[in-house]
Parts: sequence; C-alpha cells; structure tokens
Amino acid sequence: MQEIALFGTVFIDIKGFSKNKYDPVGRNVGNVQFIHGGVGRNVAEDMGVLGTPVTFVSTVDDTAMGIDVEKRLWEYNINTEYLKKVEQNGMGMFMAILDNNGDLAGSISSPPDFTFFETLLEEKCEEIIKRSSHVALEIDLNQKISRKIVDTANRLKKPIYGLPGNLSVILADKDILMGMECFICNDIEAEKIFDCSFGNDDLDLIKTEVKNFANKMEIKSMIVTMGEKGAVYYQKSMAEAVYHKVNPVKMIDSTGAGDSFFSGVVSALVQNKPLEESVKFGSEVAAYTIQSAESTCVGFKLK
Repeated sequence: MQEIALFGTVFIDIKGFSKNKYDPVGRNVGNVQFIHGGVGRNVAEDMGVLGTPVTFVSTVDDTAMGIDVEKRLWEYNINTEYLKKVEQNGMGMFMAILDNNGDLAGSISSPPDFTFFETLLEEKCEEIIKRSSHVALEIDLNQKISRKIVDTANRLKKPIYGLPGNLSVILADKDILMGMECFICNDIEAEKIFDCSFGNDDLDLIKTEVKNFANKMEIKSMIVTMGEKGAVYYQKSMAEAVYHKVNPVKMIDSTGAGDSFFSGVVSALVQNKPLEESVKFGSEVAAYTIQSAESTCVGFKLK
C-alpha cells in the first residue's frame, strides 16, 4: 500500500488580520487568531483532506494545545504513532501579520527544540522509512535530522519529495537535494538556492535556471512557484522547462498556500499521475486554500 512518511514541524500560528490598510508603525484594528500550523503539520492535514495515506513524524508539547493538534490530525485519518510528546518546546511558534488584502506583511518565527526530533529518529528512523512507500520532507529541520532522513531513504531506495522550511539546511548543503524524486520551492527561495536574480520575472531565465539546476542535482522533477504568476516545472524527460499559468482568485489569506500546492502535487505524483496533471492539481488545491481563512485545504472536495 502507498503510504507517505512525512517528516516536518508543528507550529502554533498567531495570526493578526488587519481590517484596514496595514500601518507597520501604527495601531491596526483587526482580529487575532491562534491556529495550528507548521509546514509539516499543514502538509499532513492537506494530504489527509485529499485522502492520501500519511504517517506524520514530528514532536508536540504534552499540553492541551499539543493534544488538540493531534486530535485534529486524527480527524483526517493521519497516522500519529510517531508524533512524539515532550514536556515543552516540541512545537514552534509563528507570528504572522496579514494586511487587508490577505498578504503577509511581516512575521516572526520561533522554532521548536530539535533535540527531541533527533532522539526520535535515532530510535525510529529506519523503522519509519522501511514501512513507507515514499518520503516527504520539510528539509530545513536541522542538518543532522535532514541528512539522516535523506541518507536512510536513499539507502532504502524510497523516493523523496522535498520542500524548504527556512533554507538554513539547503543553503549550507545543496547536495542534500541530490537525486530527489521531486523538489518544490517558490521563486524567492529559488533565487537564493540558484544564487541568481530573476529580474522582472524573466520566464525564459527562470525556465533555464530550473532546468540547469535540476539536471545538475539529478532531481527527477522540480517546480518553482510564483504565486499568482503561476509556476515553472521540469523533469528530466523534458527538453525544456514548462510554464504553468494559474487562474486569478480572490485572496482571503495566503498563509499555507505553498504547503497546499506541495501536498496536491505529491498526492498526485504518488498515484503515478503525469507531472503536468500533478502541477494543475496542486494549483487547484492552493487556490482553494488562498480563498479560505484556514492555512490548509480543509473543505476541498475531490472531483
């Protein structure tokens, strides 16, 4: 049976929504919400909504909030047997300010203590990956964790689907991307990874850089998203990278859109859907999330 082992973080998001035009140095009337977040947790929930079997590997605090995080994952049939409960600092905190258009105006992130994650993997990494068919990885956990997961998955010949967190690991060790089944990032992240500038969204340049980097790192398929401007995708069987245009939607909250895109693409790819079809599906899932106050695609209906 196809089942993804997903390694990533849990955060509690504190999101402030400005009612009017956001003033970075003044007072802004709006509303503040506490929401379950984290790249890994978001992807897990998205995949659960999409009906993709997933085992989520992470840490949470052994508190009412941590228990609530796990209970919500259960609602979407996500396997949490490797969700390790710790006394404190098992979850991160993320503060986001959204302007009146739903765009991110500023953020502060406090990561969890990864020592607990390291201990979990020392005991269970081999077991978790052996029983999975695919591995999905929020790459920027820390270098020790990410390298252990990648090396174990490669040794056990399990395909890896990766997405960045904060780029700390990738920029220090780009070879960690070598041979991945699929790597997805946005255009801002791609500029840093490629060490170049796309200028005024020069599509020809973006397509060339994506193709060259994917070939250099032997990545089987790679996608660079550009928000409302679409995405560029490439796989080694293609002569050139391809531009994917997206339909405009009304934005409520852009938080989590990239996680939803990743979830949609990977959910399709593990079912052996073509890359073009997978990118289209990922865009549909991300568009749904953007039009919702949720950070995931909760409520999305499969056709």
